[in-house]
Amino acid sequence: MNKSNSLFYTNVEYTDGIDKFFENLENYAEKGINPVYIINKPLEEKTVSYSYEKAIVVLIPKHRIMFINYGNNQEKFKDFYEDFLEDLGQLSKKV
Repeated sequence: MNKSNSLFYTNVEYTDGIDKFFENLENYAEKGINPVYIINKPLEEKTVSYSYEKAIVVLIPKHRIMFINYGNNQEKFKDFYEDFLEDLGQLSKKV
């Protein structure tokens, strides 16, 4: 699912347990405070997918990058985090 407007973007499906969180972030963005991006992989990497699907990355200007685990597997979340950062590092080298 891709949902976007000028201030809110996500490429992640709303799922039970995190759907309210998504709605709150979308409302925050729509108030014109800051754009919000919720992703589960670097956007330039179309072919990348990670085995752990219960993790997201929230990007809001002037805030720290937030890696969120809404599952219960800390080891897989750690792998997601490390793989995401590695892929992001590779992208930055391409620019």
